[in-house]
Amino acid sequence: MPAPGPARSPIVVLLSALPVLLLAAPALAMTSAEAIEVTRDALVVLLKISLPPMLIGLVIGVGISLLQAVTQIQEQAVQFVPKIVVLFIALIVLLPFMLTTLATFTHEIMDRIISVS
Repeated sequence: MPAPGPARSPIVVLLSALPVLLLAAPALAMTSAEAIEVTRDALVVLLKISLPPMLIGLVIGVGISLLQAVTQIQEQAVQFVPKIVVLFIALIVLLPFMLTTLATFTHEIMDRIISVS
């Protein structure tokens, strides 16, 4: 009876079988056009989610800066606290839109994965 060798972790077993899996299923590879399309879709989702809070923060920051310039109040808390409060409220209001956008993108990615296999 051969002596038992050291236990191999599942990750080592998977990595050792990876070249065989890749050679056995060349049709499952993603083309460069598909990779570009997924990347473009991911960037569009990123912009759709991040742009509204950033624009709100920009508008509030410029408005408070104008108010500080007119009144000559140069206190940092005057600029920081209203911006944080407005962004917090904006995130609460925009959260359903953000979650719907992310869920839709996730479903599209999962559908692509299912259609490949």
